[in-house]
Amino acid sequence: MSTGIALSALSSLALGLSTVALAIAARRVGTVVATAATLLIAFVPLSVLALAAGAEFAFPARSLLVVVVAGALVAVAYLAAIESLRRGPVAVTSPIGSATGAATVAAAFVLLAERPTAGQWAGCAVTAAGCVLASVTRTGGGMRLIGLGPVYALVGVVLGAIANVAVRDPIRDVGPLDVIVVERAATILALAVVLVVFGARLRRALRTPVPAGAGLAAPEPRPIDRRAAGLLLILGLLDAAAFVGFAYAIEVAPAWLVGVISQSGRALAVVAGVILFGERLERLQWTGVGTLALGLVLVSVTSA
Repeated sequence: MSTGIALSALSSLALGLSTVALAIAARRVGTVVATAATLLIAFVPLSVLALAAGAEFAFPARSLLVVVVAGALVAVAYLAAIESLRRGPVAVTSPIGSATGAATVAAAFVLLAERPTAGQWAGCAVTAAGCVLASVTRTGGGMRLIGLGPVYALVGVVLGAIANVAVRDPIRDVGPLDVIVVERAATILALAVVLVVFGARLRRALRTPVPAGAGLAAPEPRPIDRRAAGLLLILGLLDAAAFVGFAYAIEVAPAWLVGVISQSGRALAVVAGVILFGERLERLQWTGVGTLALGLVLVSVTSA
């Protein structure tokens, strides 16, 4: 179990750093380019690592189907999560993204028959309440969402949680590297299909100007220069590290526990949202972020 926790922590750190970088990249080059570049760049070291380890890719039919479907879900989750960072505020959307860990508890219960304790369920409920509070703002007539950023973040949470738990059994049956390479290939293919089918409509929607106050927003993505290319390269490597840490962790630890720990790194982006992007949250939103963090701590503590 300790090995699984350590690997999950490695995944958490890589994911936290990549979340901050993604928020910048999505606003510089656009959601589609940032997503595609991250996935493609990460695929190279993942494939080299798998081949060096002697991966055979001998999948039973059912496991292959599960991994391919999970990869397709990840493609949509990536688009949703990165668009949430572009629209911001990052100090809100990133903590909501970290709720994937708590959502994984519920998904593991439904799909894998894992049995969290009452304390872990309580942590999930507190996390959900935090997501709601962080996503709204007060108005004269009550409360409303602070834009579409939180909505995209929640879509990424749900799809990401399902994909996380779906690959547990294939990883344990076939091997971590075999599964992550095939899943990533399915993700890239699914993203390509989405772009071909929706094409200009999707790109136009994702280039919608970001609302005022969302940080480093720009009406149109800028061309990729040397600095942006370096940022995308770092993103790809961090994404690969996070994926490898997650896959090896879930081989030896419960899926819900790995999900909770690995997603906690997104909390780093709260600091980035305030310091780098100049975001200013209302008291209600800070309460939501704090409640969300409390829920994640509760889930983790009751897992010890």
